[in-house]
Amino acid sequence: MAIPDEEISTGRVDIVKLLMVREKSVRYQKAFCTADTVVNAVRPMFKGSYREIVVVVGMDNTNSPTVIHTVGVGSPNQSVVCMASIFKPILLSNSVSFILCHNHICDQMKPSQADRELTDKIGDLAKMLELHFLDHLILNADGTEFFSFKNMGLLKG
Repeated sequence: MAIPDEEISTGRVDIVKLLMVREKSVRYQKAFCTADTVVNAVRPMFKGSYREIVVVVGMDNTNSPTVIHTVGVGSPNQSVVCMASIFKPILLSNSVSFILCHNHICDQMKPSQADRELTDKIGDLAKMLELHFLDHLILNADGTEFFSFKNMGLLKG
């Protein structure tokens, strides 16, 4: 038995176009082939911060940056980010690889258990999306030193 049209609840759904909007830009001198070059580019984003900040850096297949985006701002000792916030700018910028960066304002660059779990989860999702998760960097308060998950052999894949 068919349901009469007047009994069917209808709604509206928007048809949208997703766009990236450039807020500002930063200069860089060469492709992001090392953790040092990435840290030099993102350091100003962390300068003077009294809270943890999480930034994702997306790159094309030549390791030239396609996007640098803040995906989380937390408290002095933690930052909570959702996976969608991390992957949205990477996907919108057509990046093929990315690096996650965050700061520890206490100058303790040793990764916490939460940092390790987040890194593993991001790595698993990146693999599903066929993206290359190149590194997770933890910067000290002034960005002069950093810890690299890749350099310490803690990055899966």
